[in-house]
Amino acid sequence: MKTHSVENRKHNVLVAMIAACLLGPSTSSAESPPNILFCISDGQSFAHTGAYGDPVVQTPAFDRVAREGLRFTHAFCEAPTCGPSRSAILTGQHIWRLEEAGNIHSTLPAKFATYTELLAEAGYSVGYTGKGWSPGRLEPGGRTTNPAGMKFARHNRKPPFKAMSAADYATNFQEFLEQISEDQPFCFWLGTYEPHRGYQPVIGKQTGKAPANMHR
Repeated sequence: MKTHSVENRKHNVLVAMIAACLLGPSTSSAESPPNILFCISDGQSFAHTGAYGDPVVQTPAFDRVAREGLRFTHAFCEAPTCGPSRSAILTGQHIWRLEEAGNIHSTLPAKFATYTELLAEAGYSVGYTGKGWSPGRLEPGGRTTNPAGMKFARHNRKPPFKAMSAADYATNFQEFLEQISEDQPFCFWLGTYEPHRGYQPVIGKQTGKAPANMHR
């Protein structure tokens, strides 16, 4: 078990280093570690964005990130369900290595280290808003907090459509930033519930979508 735990930690150190290199500014100074903002949408196919050619779905903010940043055109999702795929992201491991975490509505055992935990140990302020590691149970796996970090969810706003979440992601992120010192590095997880939202009749027609224009 000790060897297995050490191997888990090595995997996560690698994940944290890769995330820092890809998402933060280039730096060689130990005094200025990069900030990490991880954004994930729930239940969205990569094809349904403007950057990947969808003529109907409008994603201007995502398109700007894709245009000014780096796109991974050969990446894949580790699992087709929420909990397992997020467990894989957090640990940097295949779901078949994660025991119960390979199933939805289960748990992520505490013996599997996460990159968020490693960054917190290194002095980072870690938090999330929206949907973190979910759906599942924390206590049976030996955890007391969400693996994505401390939750920030005090702020809500009226959503444009009834079926969408009322979470004010931007203001919750701002509150997170206000509680950390200026020189402290941060790692923040933005997990939007959209587009995996409740069904609202005729919403497509109301927003100007037509079956003839749908991306195939």
